[in-house]
Amino acid sequence: MADRNQKTRLIDIAEKVGVSKGAVAAVLNGKNSLRIGRETSAKILAVAKELHYEPNITARLLAGKESMVIGALIDSFAPPIIYQMLRELEGAAAQAGYRVMIGHAHDNIEHFFDCYKNFINHGIDGVICFGHEYPGQQDKVRKFFADKKNIVFLGAPCFEPASYLNIEIQEGVRQAVAHLIGLGYRRIGIMTPSSRNSSVMKREDGFRTAMVEHGLECPPHYIRGFNNPVDHAQLQSQMRDYLENDVRRYRLEAVIAENDIFAAQLIREVRCCGMRVPEDLAVVGHDNEPFSQCCFPSLTTIDQKPAEVGRMAFEMLLECMKKKSSGPVVRKIKTELIIRESTCHK
Repeated sequence: MADRNQKTRLIDIAEKVGVSKGAVAAVLNGKNSLRIGRETSAKILAVAKELHYEPNITARLLAGKESMVIGALIDSFAPPIIYQMLRELEGAAAQAGYRVMIGHAHDNIEHFFDCYKNFINHGIDGVICFGHEYPGQQDKVRKFFADKKNIVFLGAPCFEPASYLNIEIQEGVRQAVAHLIGLGYRRIGIMTPSSRNSSVMKREDGFRTAMVEHGLECPPHYIRGFNNPVDHAQLQSQMRDYLENDVRRYRLEAVIAENDIFAAQLIREVRCCGMRVPEDLAVVGHDNEPFSQCCFPSLTTIDQKPAEVGRMAFEMLLECMKKKSSGPVVRKIKTELIIRESTCHK
C-alpha cells in the first residue's frame, strides 16, 4: 500500500482489488473490455477514488496517450449564464473521464493567448472557448487560431473553417417581441450591453426584424445600451434613469431587459414609483436565471439553454478530438421564451 505522503500508483490499486496492473490501467483509461466485468470495474474505480488516485499526465503524454484534460477559456467578467454552461461542461467531461482546466482573461488579448499557450504546455487534449470576441483585434484572433486544432468556439469566430456552437439569440428576442405584440403592446424597448460583440448585434437584429415583421416602427431610442454595473448601487441608478428618461419619456409599454438581474431591478424601481408590472409596464428578462421564478411577479424570460450548451460543446469537442468528422463541427441551439407573470394582457 502506498505511503500517505506518496502518490497512489496503479499497482497499489491492483493489490487492494486483487487484479493485475493492466486491468486497473484499462479501467482508469476508459478502455475496459468485457473480460474485466462490471463488478470488478466498479471496485477498481471505487478503490481509486478511496486512495485519491491521480493520473500521471506527463507519463501519459510521453507514452503518446491523451492527457484526459480539456481547457475552457472564459472572460473573467462573463455573465452568470456562462458559469452555468461551464458547470454542465465539467459534468459531461467528468462522466467521460476528462477533467477541465480553466483559463481567465479580460480585455487583454495577449493574456487571452497566454491562457491558451498554458493549456498547450500542460498537454491538454482540446479547448472550448467561451470568450473570443475582441472588437478591433479580429486579425490577431484570426492569425492566432488559424492553425489550431481540437478547439470549439461558443459562437462563430471571425475566421473559417472553425468548429463552433451557435446559440440562436435572435430567435429568442423575436419570440419575446411576438409574445408582447400578441398581448397588445406596441411601444416596446430593449436593453442591450454597450459592447458591440456578435451576441449584442444578434439581439438588436432579432428585435428590429420582429418589429418590422409585425408592421411596427423601431426608432433608435427604443434600443438602449448599458455598461455592466460595478455594484448594486450603480445598477439601481441605471434602472432609475432608464425608467425616468426612457420608459416615461417614450411612453414604453414593455421592455426586454439585458438580463434577469436588470429585469428584476427594473421591476423593483417600477413598483417603488407606484406603477404596476405588468399592467403599467411589461418586463421580459434574459437568461432564465433560477431566481427569475421567485421574483414578484415571476419573470418572463429568454432561456439560452445553458445545460444543453455545456453538454453539446463537450460532445462537439470530443467529436473533433476523436476525428469523427472530416471538417469543422457546427451545431445550433435554439433559445426559448419562458412565459410567466411579468407579461400579460393589457
